[in-house]
Amino acid sequence: MKSFILYHQREGYVVLVSADNCTIDGFNIINKVRTLNVEGIRVNSSRNKIINNTIKSAYYGIQLWRNSDNNNVINNTITSCDFCGLYIYRSNRNFVSGNKIFGNFHGMRIKGSSNNTVYGNKISNNTYGLELCCGADFNTIYFNSFINNTEKNAHDYLVNNWDNGTVGNYWSDYQDKYPSAKEENGIWDTPYSIDGGDNFDRYPLVSPPMV
Repeated sequence: MKSFILYHQREGYVVLVSADNCTIDGFNIINKVRTLNVEGIRVNSSRNKIINNTIKSAYYGIQLWRNSDNNNVINNTITSCDFCGLYIYRSNRNFVSGNKIFGNFHGMRIKGSSNNTVYGNKISNNTYGLELCCGADFNTIYFNSFINNTEKNAHDYLVNNWDNGTVGNYWSDYQDKYPSAKEENGIWDTPYSIDGGDNFDRYPLVSPPMV
């Protein structure tokens, strides 16, 4: 489905995906009443494609909820959400790529979920960039740009991978934290410490990837 513009003026979700193997493509979802608790797209199922959508001014932009596994969330724009742009809750093996997530409270939050891949997204100008919590482990986050998230670019106290073994992420505050670091073939030579625990991006990028 393409080129739908949905203006929502009551609480609840705008698009609910409860069947498997669906494609949600090309929706523009705008919440017109900021005091309401609105979810843009809620996924309660598996093996779906959520692609090329724009969600603005919701409470949650896109939410993968409880056992929503093996979904692709690709090339969406999510902005101005009161709580979270993209929320993955107790859902595993999802692929999140090419999304622009900006101007939200939480850009992205992964809770109680494992083996998700977050690759090639731009997460910028949120209060918090990406948070992993409450049993979120063995997720892989790489080739993303974390830019000017005002409180924290990232927070993680569990066991997750912040690079893929050769490539990490771009961090806008890297040079403030590591002013003596040196560049080696587009990678900084000092790992970037992820706030909250013992995780490191071992291969932080010198320049932001194109998204």
